[in-house]
Amino acid sequence: GKGIARSFYEALFDQARAAGHHHIVCEINLAPANPGSLAFHNALGFVAVGQADLGPAKRVSYQAFAL
Repeated sequence: GKGIARSFYEALFDQARAAGHHHIVCEINLAPANPGSLAFHNALGFVAVGQADLGPAKRVSYQAFAL
């Protein structure tokens, strides 16, 4: 809640753009749920691009951010 993660991502976005990258991707747990991470990444502008089951009790969302 102090902006540290947002600052980290802004620096990451700047470095990725400077390196010529076009997307940043991440994986967020849906089961077990991580609603805080999902809300944070959605607020930054990440969008879901896929999902996968990684075990009997683990499901993830693949998210991408266009630079």
